[in-house]
Amino acid sequence: MSETDNKASDTLVTARERFRLASEAMEENRERAEAADKFSAALEQWPEELKREREADKRPCLTMDETNQYINQIKNDQRQNKAAVKVRPVDDKADKKTAEMMQGVVRNIEDNSNADIAYDTGFENALRGGYGYWRVITRYEDEESFNQELAIERIPSRFSAFLDPDHQSPDGSDSEYGFVVETMGHEEYERAYPDAEKVDWKHDQKDSEGWITEDKVRVADYYFAEYTQKTIYQLPDGSVAEASELKGVNTEGLSSRTTHTRKIIWQKINGKEVLEETEWMGKFIPIVEVVGNESIIDGKRRLTGIVEAAMDAQRLHNFSISAMVENVALAPKAPFVGAAGQIEGFENQWAVANQKNIPFLPYKPLSVDGVSVPPPQRQPSPGLSQGWAEITMQSRNMIQASMGMYNASVGAQGNEKSGKAILARQREGDVGSFHYHDNLSRSIRHTGRILVDLIPKIYDTKRVMRILGEDGTPETVMFDPQMEMSSMEARQQDGSVMMMYNPTIGKYDVTVSVGPSYSTKRQEAAETQMQMIQAYPALMPLVGDIMIRNMDWPGADEISERMKAMLPPQIKELENKLKESGIAAQAAQLEQASQVLQQKAHALFQKEQELQAVAQSIQEAGQNTASEQQNLEKIRSEMEKLQSEIENESQLLTERKARVAAEIKLAQANAISAVHNEQMKGDAENEAENEQGEVEQNQINMALLQAIDRLTQASIAPKRYVYDETGNIVGSEPVLN
Repeated sequence: MSETDNKASDTLVTARERFRLASEAMEENRERAEAADKFSAALEQWPEELKREREADKRPCLTMDETNQYINQIKNDQRQNKAAVKVRPVDDKADKKTAEMMQGVVRNIEDNSNADIAYDTGFENALRGGYGYWRVITRYEDEESFNQELAIERIPSRFSAFLDPDHQSPDGSDSEYGFVVETMGHEEYERAYPDAEKVDWKHDQKDSEGWITEDKVRVADYYFAEYTQKTIYQLPDGSVAEASELKGVNTEGLSSRTTHTRKIIWQKINGKEVLEETEWMGKFIPIVEVVGNESIIDGKRRLTGIVEAAMDAQRLHNFSISAMVENVALAPKAPFVGAAGQIEGFENQWAVANQKNIPFLPYKPLSVDGVSVPPPQRQPSPGLSQGWAEITMQSRNMIQASMGMYNASVGAQGNEKSGKAILARQREGDVGSFHYHDNLSRSIRHTGRILVDLIPKIYDTKRVMRILGEDGTPETVMFDPQMEMSSMEARQQDGSVMMMYNPTIGKYDVTVSVGPSYSTKRQEAAETQMQMIQAYPALMPLVGDIMIRNMDWPGADEISERMKAMLPPQIKELENKLKESGIAAQAAQLEQASQVLQQKAHALFQKEQELQAVAQSIQEAGQNTASEQQNLEKIRSEMEKLQSEIENESQLLTERKARVAAEIKLAQANAISAVHNEQMKGDAENEAENEQGEVEQNQINMALLQAIDRLTQASIAPKRYVYDETGNIVGSEPVLN
């Protein structure tokens, strides 16, 4: 047997043992989850033996489910408040624009792969049975492409995924290995893997117990981590280099340490053979776990959902209702009581009186000792058993208590009178189940980390990419891994501008925000703006066009444009003044000046490299001639000149930026003040109203200036290039703070 065959054999032995450990560790959780699924989803809520006995005796065996209304409430609340991945820059090589671009790529991946289905399935599995999964995969863009793309794939059955039982993180991010398995019939297996080694279905099942049977074969995607030890050094400039990169260089005095490089291997196995193998490009096992309730008991991980705690109360509820129905059904129907002979001749009509709607019942009047006997009378029915009715009400309360959700949580009317009290009671139910949503957010955040780690590695060729904005609007950008900056604008032949990005530059992190969708936010914004205008109608001529544009009904955009055309003259004058004053042109000049500074910074670096090269050649030659010394002085003089120019131009650029920002503030403030003063002319006689108007004017000006501050903070700052040890440009950074 060759060394390769031995290695593959050892890998399979390890894989089978790991699968056994992972399966055994989850056995009890798997049994609880299966019982919860059958109880809530399949409504198998009666103990099988008791159900058979009651059905054999033809006794009621009713299932009056109360659990699914609460499950649906939590599940649909999650669907209305989606978790969104937010990408943030981490180091000085990353920038905000590239982070926003990567966030748009993540949205596009989620949209293309219907990730919401994967998230919803994993969440419902965790809600019902305690845990669920989904995973990240790669696939080709289309049938005729060699370009790969990322996708999020749902795992419908939680029982087909297994993670390292020693992992501690509830999202599975620290797992060292994982499996996603499927069971195939013999014919299906041979059709899917025609080049695989032929399986002896009777003999091989002995060597691969549990993997190969006479009827089925288990095939698994097997991910596992491998580690390689290496030594790294910290260079004087703070950068880090591996020992292999510094071979032949004197590293005395440099800080060093031993570390490990982690890589993920993917294999397709059947327990007997490795069918396929490749290196997974990410650093995480791409299987994401989401949990419900998690606890450690006697060293074992216990996972449960919302159903298990309510099972006994639901069984009591079913039993009490069945017993109450049985009690009523078996009670004798209300009989008639009369004197003998009163119904003689009318026996047939009276015999079916409890079965048919008979308009009248004839009888013979009798008298005893001259006293008339009253007609036959119906006796009162035994009525409903109050004991079973009380147990039924109590069992419903027990179900609610076990789930932490009460009537108000599902919209039932309670004793609350005010809207605030109703919302407070509903919030109590939301708080009682919030940990399910929070656990989902953690898992989606880990999914975002997996994607952000993979994006620079999968999209590693120059290509046009589609990204999605928060509102779902698509945009086209260019990926260029060879670009020297993380982001820049490129003008196309048709005159349009396309953003270009290099996602390999810089480090990025991920967080998650949970809330209503973009369309819901628009509706809420419109409602808030409407309330603001009702409180202060004078704002309508100023912001009416923006408010109408946020409303979702036919013709909103057209009305918004008309209202924009009817803006007060002062606002229009402001827009024209901004254009005429050349502020936009000044901003373009600032950007151009920034680019000049970057070019000079690049030239300065080249001079530094040239100076080092000349100095090194002098050192190697062992002598310093007059011409070489003159050359050194010349280079130093040019460097000093460039450095002085960069410093002076940077200072001028900063002053110009401050002046432009001040002009914007002054123009905006003057325009708003003029509009407000115009509206207050009619009320000049009322001093109290004028004072209130001044307060409102100050509030408007303050809000406006704060908004302008946020805008001007995003203006372009002069930058310089950042280079690695080999002289390649790896990014840029501000020249001045």
